[in-house]
Amino acid sequence: MKFTFFSDLHGKLDTLRSIQGKENLFFLGDMFTNMRYVELLGQETLYYYYKIISPEQFYQKFKAVKEELDQIKPLHSVPKFFKENKIFVIPGNHDIGPFYEEMVSQPNIQNLHLKKEIIRGIEFVGHGGMFVPNFNMNFPHFFMYTDKKVAANLKAMNPSKGCIIIMHELPIKDYCVETRKVIEKIKPRMVIGGHDHSLSRVDLIMGGVRYVCSGVRGELLNLNLTSD
Repeated sequence: MKFTFFSDLHGKLDTLRSIQGKENLFFLGDMFTNMRYVELLGQETLYYYYKIISPEQFYQKFKAVKEELDQIKPLHSVPKFFKENKIFVIPGNHDIGPFYEEMVSQPNIQNLHLKKEIIRGIEFVGHGGMFVPNFNMNFPHFFMYTDKKVAANLKAMNPSKGCIIIMHELPIKDYCVETRKVIEKIKPRMVIGGHDHSLSRVDLIMGGVRYVCSGVRGELLNLNLTSD
């Protein structure tokens, strides 16, 4: 059975025409680009990812702009496509809380963030958002978590061996060690994510676990999956 995964649209919605009316659709976050977040912390986020600045420097920059981050409000409404199709969703780091709440309030949208669901006979476990280095980086309107928090959240959902874990950010960087340890104990069939635009449709093995990056910026990842 075909399942379609896509993420990081960042406003590029034209590609969705090809899957209008299709079944087994999974959106892994970042519907639009939150430009105010990009202006305030976007550069430092990238610098942190690529080790140009330290976690402490990233945290200090966050503290300097926290009041402005707290004032960010959603600028977009839920696109028509997401009101007309049944889609399983998790949030990305650009999906501000009130926007995501509006999206999952649609009767045809099913929230999989921090949830475990059997879909077509397959257990899916969902965790949205991105990784940040410090518990004190409290983004009230954004989905951002430390490595230890993501690891604890996944463990608390008690996933079954052979499940499929869907995440916004794949835990394949060196700041996701605790999350990978938990995943390796779970022994999922695979982990599917997005977030890093340079990894679109990359398929790799780490610690005996298969990590697959969904198509980003409008690309679609189609997988044939069975409940076996």
